[in-house]
Amino acid sequence: MLFDLRFLKSLKLLSIITRRHFRGEKIGHRKSPQRGASVEFAEYREYLPGDDIRFIDWNLFGRLESLYIKKFHQEEDLNVSILLDASASMNTGEPAKFDHARKLAAAIAYIALQHQDLARISAFAQGASVESEGGTRPAHIHRLMGFLEKLSPAGRAFSFEEVIEHFLVRNRRPGVVFLLTDGLYGAELFVGLKKLIHRRFEVNLVQILTPEEMNPTLAGNVELIDSEDGSRLVLEVNKQTLTVYEEVLRESMEEMRGFLAGFGMRYLHSLTTTPFESTLLKLFGPGVEQGGA
Repeated sequence: MLFDLRFLKSLKLLSIITRRHFRGEKIGHRKSPQRGASVEFAEYREYLPGDDIRFIDWNLFGRLESLYIKKFHQEEDLNVSILLDASASMNTGEPAKFDHARKLAAAIAYIALQHQDLARISAFAQGASVESEGGTRPAHIHRLMGFLEKLSPAGRAFSFEEVIEHFLVRNRRPGVVFLLTDGLYGAELFVGLKKLIHRRFEVNLVQILTPEEMNPTLAGNVELIDSEDGSRLVLEVNKQTLTVYEEVLRESMEEMRGFLAGFGMRYLHSLTTTPFESTLLKLFGPGVEQGGA
């Protein structure tokens, strides 16, 4: 298993909090502003012709001599989609970015299932994507973890715009998306994210990088090999080269952070050496803001 049962149990204290309401397809554990006949009372309002008389509070009528009906919170499920980058670039680092990402994916799915939300994982790379079966009950975590354990990163990163187009064909119901990636897609990443926003999905992006990517220690003449297409580049690395690299990476991350914040999306970056429990607490803990670090 990706992590032990003791840690899974500790995740029961966390829940996925959305900034807006998504209408669910079934009765679940999530409070909704939709009114229905759930067990939890919401408020009273005056009776209007055509209202269901079963919801009239006759005790209140006896005291006020006016008709009022009870309104209730209707509890609904949340559609939770986890998009997992499975391209070869995610296989770099020790531990690998992909291992870090799929642990996060499993934990997010577990949290969703504990609240009987609908959880589904989509892994994408090499011109195609594979999607797990959906789950809505805690016991379904075994199904999703089995799906994750069979995955291995390989091939070039798929066009992210196409990733989202394929995702939207299969997922027409709005909900919450968790995108776990190293973010090495360039401008097309923003195009794909805009498509999610246009279709009313709430987006949380976790950019996963290695310490070596953040602060490389290379020096002298080195040969760099592209992990996805095998192409090679020979160059001399010196202090100036590293400074330029770090500036470009920092600017890229700030651009991503600003873009996401501008469209009401959440951003979080996570190093592979950071305990993924800490990343979860930042992602689900109180005070997480749009565009947060």
